Amino acid sequence: MTVNDLGDADSAGPNGLQNFPQLLSAAAGAGGLTVTGSLDGAPLTGGLVIDFYASPLPHASGFGGGQSHLGSTTVATDASGRATFTALLPSVAVSQYITAVVTTSAGSSSEFSAAVRVAAEGSGVTPTEENAAPNGGDGNGDGILDSAQDNVASLQNAVSGSYLTLEAPAGTTLAAVQTVTDPSTVGPPPGVNFPVGLVEFALTGVPLGSAQTVTLILPPGTTMDTYYKYGPTAGDPSPHWYEFLYDGVTGAELLSDRVVLHLVDGGRGNDDGLANGTIVDPGSPAVESNTLTTVTAPSAVYGDSVTFTALVSPLDPLAVTPTGSVQFYVDGSAFGSPVSLVDGMASVSLAAPPAGAYSATAVYVSNDADFLASTASAAAVAVVSPATLMVNADFASRAYGGADPAFTATFSGFVLGEDTSVLGGVLAFSMTADVTSPVGTYPLTPGGLSAANYSITFVAGTLTVDPAELTVTADDATKVVGSANPTFTASFAGFVLGQDASVLVGELAFSTPADASSPPGDYPITPGGLAADNYSLIFVEGTLRVTQTVAIEILRSDVNLVSNGVIAVAVFTTANFDAALVDPGSVVFAGAHAVHNSLADVDGDGDLDMVLHFRTQDTNLRALYEQLLADDLDGDGVLDSTHQELDVSLTGQTVDDVFFEGFDELDLFLSGRSLRELLLDLAAAGGI
Repeated sequence: MTVNDLGDADSAGPNGLQNFPQLLSAAAGAGGLTVTGSLDGAPLTGGLVIDFYASPLPHASGFGGGQSHLGSTTVATDASGRATFTALLPSVAVSQYITAVVTTSAGSSSEFSAAVRVAAEGSGVTPTEENAAPNGGDGNGDGILDSAQDNVASLQNAVSGSYLTLEAPAGTTLAAVQTVTDPSTVGPPPGVNFPVGLVEFALTGVPLGSAQTVTLILPPGTTMDTYYKYGPTAGDPSPHWYEFLYDGVTGAELLSDRVVLHLVDGGRGNDDGLANGTIVDPGSPAVESNTLTTVTAPSAVYGDSVTFTALVSPLDPLAVTPTGSVQFYVDGSAFGSPVSLVDGMASVSLAAPPAGAYSATAVYVSNDADFLASTASAAAVAVVSPATLMVNADFASRAYGGADPAFTATFSGFVLGEDTSVLGGVLAFSMTADVTSPVGTYPLTPGGLSAANYSITFVAGTLTVDPAELTVTADDATKVVGSANPTFTASFAGFVLGQDASVLVGELAFSTPADASSPPGDYPITPGGLAADNYSLIFVEGTLRVTQTVAIEILRSDVNLVSNGVIAVAVFTTANFDAALVDPGSVVFAGAHAVHNSLADVDGDGDLDMVLHFRTQDTNLRALYEQLLADDLDGDGVLDSTHQELDVSLTGQTVDDVFFEGFDELDLFLSGRSLRELLLDLAAAGGI
């Protein structure tokens, strides 16, 4: 970088060694960004175009760093070679940096100017902030609100937040006032601590080249032993740190509770270096030490302890290791008691703090005359990240058409013995399946939970929709020896959602080992031939009973249903059936079992027949009569259908497991009375 020269007299170099602009302030307001400054050049030179640029940070040199072009303004120098300017540019964020380049009408461009930080419009301090200053907003105690005076400003410092007040001479104006922790890109000077950060301001409206005093009123208890500034000096135009103590003309005069800054427009300590009616001053009281205290803080995860470690190092590399203790401050408050140094180090730990950011500083307390105590170190920030909590939906299943089960989840990642009681919200599950969804697998996604100290990862499980069970049962059937198999049927159990056999594919079929030639006995009837997408079919066998036809006779001419008589039935021995082999306990007649049996030659053919006796009240004949009543539609007691005689069956099996069946007829008009008369008698007797 080439230093500006008075009147821009030098020209032997690139671009005629054109002087760069001096930016005084950059204030962000409702109408945009206002940048003020000056230019020192050849007298009466017009057509000088100044281009302005913005960037988040300046170049390491303090000059340039222009990233975005904002606009330009055109100026001309007066007879003394000076020009001042005020440019209104598009808005940028407060804390951006502005730099500028000037170009002559001949096309010669200067180097970048020193960068200035954007501050709020006016003094840079809002009335709200100023009115919260001590003494009800009267930081300098003159009985007038600071916010009502252009030459007074009160604001919070950048380190502890306590208030400090700037007071300039009446008739001048404080502009672009702000506090920062460190305006440099290289950090503070070794062993120098700034208890209230740095204060930046521009003092305008001063007579050209005049001396001015600005008083900086400090927060109570502020310790200081020197004053530092950051900016260019006559011997080094690049911004740098330098000590600025009062030398009888300029510098900082340190008093017990304040600093009196002696400044000269264009003199030592004025950042723009020009006698232009504006004094630019970034600086602050400081404490020098021959030790450097640093704090480190590793990041952690919730559930872990956080350890802050302070290292106190001598600035002289040949010095011994400092002894004494360190007082830690966490988030601005003293943390415990001072911790003794061991090999220059001390540590404190936070036991499993909640997730968040924790800022720690340390103050070295010396017990050795060779080492000076320090103010607070730079802050170290430990970030405690939330612990990872996995919520895995448990796998679940249900049948097609069925209700969902109660879904559950498995948790992994809790720390410190915690469980679901630390979670907020309600565990819920989302899925694409509903009760009508076909057989298949569907994602089952948990959600609905939150926790301050956990980062929750929800892992989907699977809901499996299984086929519903559908039972197809072959109905039992009977037939007599020598006859063809009957038409088999089946019963269904298990359809859902109102469905029926129409959802089945295939054709219902049956298989059985029995045919027309099969001897009496029980044979399986096996259904099959059907399928369905959403059903698991279970085929259940029925039984085909093949019986032998036998000859029977009801051995009485009538049956009096009113009385409790006995009905005798004979089973005859024939050429292919021996009635003596009948198992009496297996025989059923009209729903009743025999109460007595005997062998007799009923038909006189010389063979013994089986005679079985049944109690009338044990039979189902009354129920059969009631059923037949429906056939007497006109109520005249005469059946309208052809069912005037009733076939009654007798079934059973022999002792060698041969099933048999026989039929005989019962006359409905057994006693010469009509069916209606019989029914009336039965009703009177309480039978129906």
